[in-house]
Amino acid sequence: MCSIFAPKNAKKLIIEKTPKIATKVFLSWGERCNFSNMYIDIEEDYFGENKKFLFSVFSKFSNYDMIDFLEKNGVKSKIEEHGRILLDSNKSTDMIELLIDKVRENDAKLELNTELLNLQKKGNVFYIKTSKWDYQTKKLVIATWWRSFPQIGTTGDAYRIAEGFDINLLEPYKGLCGVTTKKDLSSLSGSSVVTTVVLWDKEEKIYSQTSPLLFTHWGLSGPCIFNTTLKLWEYLRSKWIKAAQEDEYIRDNIKVSFQLEEESTSKKLKQFFPIEEEIFLEIQNIRGWKEAKVTGGGVLVDEITASFESKKVPWLYFIWESLDITGKTGGYNLQFAWSSGYICGKGLSI
Repeated sequence: MCSIFAPKNAKKLIIEKTPKIATKVFLSWGERCNFSNMYIDIEEDYFGENKKFLFSVFSKFSNYDMIDFLEKNGVKSKIEEHGRILLDSNKSTDMIELLIDKVRENDAKLELNTELLNLQKKGNVFYIKTSKWDYQTKKLVIATWWRSFPQIGTTGDAYRIAEGFDINLLEPYKGLCGVTTKKDLSSLSGSSVVTTVVLWDKEEKIYSQTSPLLFTHWGLSGPCIFNTTLKLWEYLRSKWIKAAQEDEYIRDNIKVSFQLEEESTSKKLKQFFPIEEEIFLEIQNIRGWKEAKVTGGGVLVDEITASFESKKVPWLYFIWESLDITGKTGGYNLQFAWSSGYICGKGLSI
């Protein structure tokens, strides 16, 4: 999106470490591409120390603007349950092919299988050393992930770049992943129910989320748990709990509760849990980075301008998941990708 909306007469290059572009888009919602959400509530659907920044972002490029962008380029969309906006074709490849076509249409180049090895800034020029070539550029946009889902190429490059330039950031944490429980739930593996899950720190209610809950051989998963993990990590950070102590704190204090109703609960679940009573399960820990769909934390929003430029390092930009803004599951994170890319690209005057 950034290269699509950057000035046409500027030289533009996307450096991609892996053999394919937009793998996260491809995998979205079972390869059906849940690219946005119809009902965005910034206060409820996003996490981060300064998420109010998104009011300005979405006023410049919203979910409606993304739908319109696709429609004008022949790609139709549809709305499904909980406001999820998907491609009408149910094919993520349609989105990726369109984006690549628009990148080339705006005279941007794409280098695949190219790993960043070293980055320095001398004067007004960034010197980039990669596994293929060396580059020099006046303006550099960082649009990488942090540590989540490493099987598709993430190795924390954004963190190292920000740290190398002494830019303030919030330590990355896992988001949108499952949790292991102290109670053995393996006999319920594969069962699911729609319910309201409540997150507790001892007797203090932290968060609640109503959506599908999935039981696995190691604990709990599903959309409500994915979103709950984001809130849990944000809560732990607010208490200044160090990384080495987080798992221990979770084991000693954190639990979730939910209720099951007679008419909507399977026989297997009824035999395992009491019906219409509040059920409490103690959390052992949060699942690993390989299962995390996103990374919370990142470059603090206060460190960037409205055009996503670093206040500390001129002409260095941070967008999408490199920033300390993270959304729930359901298209919220990809919408921030489109919006931040659009605004940053538009702001890249030559």
